[in-house]
Amino acid sequence: MLFVRQKNRPGFTLIELLVVIAIIAILAAILFPVFARARENARKASCQSNLKQLAMGILQYAQDYDERFPYANRAGLPLDSPPPGGFWYQESGAGTVFWPQLVYPYFNNLGVFTCPSGNRSNTSRPYSGHYGCNRLIMTRHDTTPITLAELAAPASTLLCFDSGAYFMLPSNVTSPSGSFWYIPGTGDILGLTGAEQLGGYVISEALRADFRSGRHFHGVNIAYADGHVKWLKTEQVIQEARKPAPKQYGAWNPSNE
Repeated sequence: MLFVRQKNRPGFTLIELLVVIAIIAILAAILFPVFARARENARKASCQSNLKQLAMGILQYAQDYDERFPYANRAGLPLDSPPPGGFWYQESGAGTVFWPQLVYPYFNNLGVFTCPSGNRSNTSRPYSGHYGCNRLIMTRHDTTPITLAELAAPASTLLCFDSGAYFMLPSNVTSPSGSFWYIPGTGDILGLTGAEQLGGYVISEALRADFRSGRHFHGVNIAYADGHVKWLKTEQVIQEARKPAPKQYGAWNPSNE
């Protein structure tokens, strides 16, 4: 029997191996940003779905209550008739409710209040989240919220949005002077440290970066008063808030046509 001795096949040379590694590194550098953008697009779409549900919940609430929008928050309520989940807090023998508690029964999903691109933090209160409402529509305490009929242009009026507080005024967006009126991208949080509420009066230290640049490609998702949702650059939202009379506050103002 004859045995034929085969020649040993040469392996990869060092140069060939380095070339392969370099190609993989180049492909990774090209594809990783694409994958990251695709993931953020998915989170952005999920956030828009949340806002759509919130807007529809607010509008359904209005239809059930004489076409009047819910309060952003209301204090001084009797403790013997708490809302779903209990009062946000109690003070001087009375309770306070916030708009998320009022609209929650219309979708029964606490996850709707959380933006998937928002920074996460511990929260000690129910219904905390990453979204706020337009306080020119949904008012506080003893000021009665407006009705659906009082909206001059629902399709162009801001209703709720990516936010650092549960409600906002346009004047505080452009020039924050208090402790809690912010949207992503409007700047740093003034004088707030240590607190861990996502949707209450104050915002945790961990959330600062979330509001400097916007959550979604330097922009925010907006739900309008007719229920539709779209993305805007943060600068556009600020420009609307800066509009002078007779169209003061632009898309924030429910009486502007």
